Order: sequence, then structure tokens, then C-alpha cells
Amino acid sequence: MKKSLWWVGVIGMLVSAPAWACSIQICAETFELASQGLTIPANAEYVLMDTYDSDPTNAGVVLEDSDGPVEIEIEEVGNWWKISPREGFAENQNYTLRLEPDGELEWEDGFVICGESLPEYSFSTGEAQSFPTTLGELKASEPQFGEVQLEAGASCFEDVEVSYVDVELELPQELEHWQGVIVLETYVNDTSWKVSEILGGMYKPGESWVGFAKDRVLTICGSAWEQPQEYYVTGPVDVRMRAYILGTDVELESNTLTVNLECPEESNLPDVPNQPGDTQSNATSEGCGCASSQGSGLVLPLIFLFCLFRRRQRSR
Repeated sequence: MKKSLWWVGVIGMLVSAPAWACSIQICAETFELASQGLTIPANAEYVLMDTYDSDPTNAGVVLEDSDGPVEIEIEEVGNWWKISPREGFAENQNYTLRLEPDGELEWEDGFVICGESLPEYSFSTGEAQSFPTTLGELKASEPQFGEVQLEAGASCFEDVEVSYVDVELELPQELEHWQGVIVLETYVNDTSWKVSEILGGMYKPGESWVGFAKDRVLTICGSAWEQPQEYYVTGPVDVRMRAYILGTDVELESNTLTVNLECPEESNLPDVPNQPGDTQSNATSEGCGCASSQGSGLVLPLIFLFCLFRRRQRSR
């Protein structure tokens, strides 16, 4: 992520065309906790956190129980952070997790503090539970047609027409106990379904953009911006879900469903790219709320470069 920010700055300075003048603010308080508001088994080894910061230890992750701070270990797992108490969780205990600035958290750390204080996130533990052995039955809705908002470059978004099917697991009770710990993934044609990456939001680790144990499989019927090619597939597709608990042998799969994604013959949006790398020369950015300006393209990249330089100097 740090390298990508450098590229943002460099590319932004090289581009002389009108720049998208969007308001961008990355807040230290912006993160998702998978177990927020839930009761997890006491024999769970971790909770999962998703944050915009490339290193949550910059802000000081603090886990507390009723007796005070708990010693923790932090491990990067893909795009998430696994927070594990060194001595394990206690049974029937309430916990809070928060980011605590160290007093030097400014722009050079890659984000700003939004608001006067950072929020706390809470969860609790119950009794130890046995690991789940079945995932449950996967069911699908009838194909539907509607709109979804996707990233459209330069921190903008556009509303695109899609054909979609909602899928949902009928969870066995033994698995419900592990919500907030177990990770669920959707696979479409044996490929991990990562549509959340082009939605521009943050979602609880282990969940999809529509919630826990459910997902929305779609195909784009028209877009002014080029999106990854896997989101233009039409016709029958195979869908299944997979679940796992980090650090254990638990790995479960659902049944496989075949659903049909078809776009209507007419669409109000421009034609989609036919091949990877194709572009839309006549496409417009409908639904993008950003304004174009001639002089603002250099400002944000320069701020990023300056702040990242300061951060690198401080770390030496």
C-alpha cells in the first residue's frame, strides 16, 4: 500500500490533463471489526480487523477486558489484521478494541485523525464451542436486474446496470456460534468472487458486501468505465461458498449452484469492453459526483509525497 501511494503521487504530477478534484480523507477511525457486537466462542484464537492504514500498529491497537489492557499479537492476513490475545480469551467476558493515537499521528502516518476521539468497538465471549463440521445449504434467488455503484477512477463512482442473483447459506446452529471468527468466501466458476474490490467500501472481514453468509453474484450490462473482465461474464455460472477458521483444520464447502446471468437486449449505458484492455472512447462518467478542475491535480499527490517522505525520515 505504501508503494502504491508513491505511485499515486508520481502519476498525479505527470498528468497535465484536467484532474478530478475529489475530497479524499483517510481516517484513522475507519476500520471494521468482524466480531463487532457479537458473542464469539472463548476458544476462538483471534478477531479480525480491516483498516485503511497499512500498519495498524501505527495507531496503537488496544484490546481491553474488564480488568484492563490485554497483551496482543498482530498479524497481517491478506488485507486484514488478525488480533490475538497472547493468553487467549476468557469465558463470558466483555472486550473493547480501539485505535489509540500515540500523539504523533499526523499526515506523515498516511492518514488523519477524524473527529475529536476514536470510537471503541465491543464484543464478548461465551463458552467454548466445538468447531463446525457442515456449512449448510446454499440457495439462490431468481435472476434480477438493477443498478449497483462501482468505482470509476479518481475516487469517483458510477451507477451501472447489472444482472444479478442473490445467494445465501442456511446456516446450521453450530456455525452461527462462529460468526465474527469464521471466514466465508464465494466462488464463481471456481474463482474467488472479489466484487467488493470495485465497490469502494469497507466490509467486515469474513463477510461479503451484502452481509454474513450471503452474497450477490452479478454481471455488468453496461459501464462507462472498464472494470475487470470477470464481471462481464454472461450465461450459466457455478456458485459455491467456502468457509475456514484461521489456524485450524476447519475448511468447509457448500453445495454448488448453477445460476444464469443474462443482460437485457437494450441498455441505457454504453457498450462494455469486449476484451481485456479495451477502452471506451465515447463513454461518459454518469453517476460520478466529482468535479473536474485544471489546477488541483498536483495538490493531493504533492501532499502524499511530502507526507510519505516525512514518514520515511522519521522511521530512520
